[in-house]
Amino acid sequence: MTPVGFQDKVAFVWKVADKLRGTFKQHEYGSVMLPLLVLRRMDAVLAPTKQAVLDVAVGMQDIGEGQSALLKKKAGHRFYNTSPLTFASHSYEDFHLVMPLYVCRRWSGLVQPLEGQELAWVAPVRLSGYPMPPADIPLVAQLRDLL
Repeated sequence: MTPVGFQDKVAFVWKVADKLRGTFKQHEYGSVMLPLLVLRRMDAVLAPTKQAVLDVAVGMQDIGEGQSALLKKKAGHRFYNTSPLTFASHSYEDFHLVMPLYVCRRWSGLVQPLEGQELAWVAPVRLSGYPMPPADIPLVAQLRDLL
């Protein structure tokens, strides 16, 4: 028996996949959609206990078995996330954006923008002085606090 609302969720996933058609080839959907769906679902499941987990993890240098057990207990699940970063969610007039936020601390080679943007290295406290899409604005405080 199919759970109530399941078909709506399936339709939503395919609607998102349809929007990716211009960016990804159809055979690439699974490599993009499935990991993002899993990450987003885990993020949503952990949301109610996220701050409690972060509060406990703040003093931990290394996470061994004992610390991991404590963090799982705080999370209320068999998994946890100690990153303060999350997904950004923003409703535009004609679509809703859910975007993961990552911090890259190491890379090799030359960093190049891929879609014609300008690239600038700035101090975190100066980020809010740059023009950005509305979806990015709430991320500035998270990045400033983290960096």
